[in-house]
Amino acid sequence: MSCQLRCALVLKLTMAVLLHDPHASILGGATCSVPCWRDSAAWVEHSDTLILKADNNTRGKERNAQARAKHFAHLCSGMECVFLRRADRSKLLNRVLRGIGYHGASAEIGVWQGAMSLAIMRANPSMGRHLSVDPWIGHMGGCDKLADRHCAMVRGKNGSLVRKANNTKFDGMHRNVVTSLSSYFPRRSLVVRNFSVEASRLIPDSSLDFIYIDGRHDLAGVSEDLASWWPKLCRGGLLGGHDWIGNGQAAQALRKWIKSQPFGTTGRPPRVYITAENPASYFTFREPCRW
Repeated sequence: MSCQLRCALVLKLTMAVLLHDPHASILGGATCSVPCWRDSAAWVEHSDTLILKADNNTRGKERNAQARAKHFAHLCSGMECVFLRRADRSKLLNRVLRGIGYHGASAEIGVWQGAMSLAIMRANPSMGRHLSVDPWIGHMGGCDKLADRHCAMVRGKNGSLVRKANNTKFDGMHRNVVTSLSSYFPRRSLVVRNFSVEASRLIPDSSLDFIYIDGRHDLAGVSEDLASWWPKLCRGGLLGGHDWIGNGQAAQALRKWIKSQPFGTTGRPPRVYITAENPASYFTFREPCRW
């Protein structure tokens, strides 16, 4: 049975359960963590302080944030980028997910071998169910380098197609991820083998405290993921993604998407925090509700 057919069957069966029981949810009844704030500017200051404190308290080699800001200014046009000096994605999450006090559900889109999903669950043991979404199938989107391990085929140096992976390899990888994550977090881990956009339809809007996007890295793929998963983020939730620099397409997709969004009550686009490692990750908060 092909992966496309298996993914379609999983989606059909899950939707049948949800339609049979309108109160059912693969999130297990998770709720959002961040309460409404009276002052949006105070929330921005609060979340910003948390991020910068996490960066300042991280040990390690310091990178020149001003030089990076100047070098990547073209990728930050129309939005406010904050380049961190020390913190990588794991160290940042260890401090921020607990610092905000998230206790709801989370998701990673694009799982590969499961290392990041495991890091997310370890970063805050108090959070709820974690979704690991990946079709585990070779694709061609953004496959322009021999180092692109996620691709079925890539272009070689002479322009010819070079096979990188087959579905047997991805089937084994999926089984390993399910076994590994469930052995560490049997009550939290839920592995969803499906395509990103289709899997997002199973998730209620405003129901995830944290989302990390690391699927396709081409412009169209990142744009689809942002459009599909941002509505699933709770008010006051945190969204992150990988390979902000990389081939530049993830950063372009993020900039284009942010410029298309309403700026909320603050009147300005959300801050985007860029981690210090290479390839860098990006993080941005969704504005909480007001009371």
